[in-house]
Amino acid sequence: MMSDSTSRFIQMWRGIAVALVVLYHFLSRVPHEAFGSAEAPVLQMQIGEVGVLIFFVISGYLITKSVAKTTDVAAFYAKRLSRIWPLFIVSVITVFVFIHFVQPPAVLGPHSFFDRQPTAFDLLGNLFFLEDLGFTWVDGAYWSIVVELKFYLFIGLFAVAFRERLVQTFCSVALFMSSIDLLILLVDRTPGIPLGFESSNYLRSVSRVMHGLLISQYLPFFALGVAMAGRRQDGVFNALLALAVAFGVMAIRNDAFVFDQNVQFLFVLAVALLADKLLFQSAVVVWIGNYSYSIYLFHQVMGLALIKLFTPIMGIDLAIAASLGIVIAIAWLASVLFELRYRHIVAAQLYRIFSVVRLNRLTFHFRNEIPPIREALSSP
Repeated sequence: MMSDSTSRFIQMWRGIAVALVVLYHFLSRVPHEAFGSAEAPVLQMQIGEVGVLIFFVISGYLITKSVAKTTDVAAFYAKRLSRIWPLFIVSVITVFVFIHFVQPPAVLGPHSFFDRQPTAFDLLGNLFFLEDLGFTWVDGAYWSIVVELKFYLFIGLFAVAFRERLVQTFCSVALFMSSIDLLILLVDRTPGIPLGFESSNYLRSVSRVMHGLLISQYLPFFALGVAMAGRRQDGVFNALLALAVAFGVMAIRNDAFVFDQNVQFLFVLAVALLADKLLFQSAVVVWIGNYSYSIYLFHQVMGLALIKLFTPIMGIDLAIAASLGIVIAIAWLASVLFELRYRHIVAAQLYRIFSVVRLNRLTFHFRNEIPPIREALSSP
């Protein structure tokens, strides 16, 4: 089991990660004119996706620890889905109903936002994570949930196939896949298009498969967490870190990026984290981390709709602060009512379903001799 200090540290980073995502969406995701404001917020930033990438690293670490405590694929998948699905369903339905009463800001163009109203058919697809089949997300922030689910699928299959060599093999495959991905983007450039996830030319279909199905651009982040869980500190880890930085820079680099604004934001964030440490022993950021999943699910579309509603009344900065407080309160209430209450019931039903297709026969059976992966993954 993880020590209390390790668990608290992870919750701190969850809090920081969700703060980066939420504040980016509230401060800079859409132009201030879309809220009806003549002035921009006092604070702005464009590094919100770094928060999602931090979540992926944390997930790689925690899910690898979880594998060591699970006996078969059915139990592993049931446990993972039961932690995500109940609250996800609540958030999808809540947001879908909410946006029919309070309209979010609509933005067209290259940085479009809410340019299409989700239908009841989209709602149905959302409930089962089917955006890849052409459904429109009720909230665009949900894209990362599907990336997480694909990682769960891969790590479960790797655990069955490679067992004691899980960490080594997953990290090596992640390194290979993401290297091929980046090489294609660097070499097969469309003339006149800046380097990015959509910049490939002749091999664009290959890139789309790698990004959509194999999540190759995010594998280095998950693999870093996997490597840390398995205490793998070698050249593969260093190479994964370099690739993660490369993909991270690509993720945040766009024509809206303003260097000074991000440096200013990071300074304010550092001051806030230090104040939280000195005044509350970091209790605030830990509390936010405890409810980070719920905050992530509820914040974007509902929050931006509230900012649009409040801005003409109180100005954009106060509107952002008020909307942030309301969204966090809703997220906290939803978490208390739904996140833990139905987890075991859902897990039991999912295990029965997965057992029908005999996933319970795909066992991990980690041996403790060579290498001692169970001890390595279970120790602090």
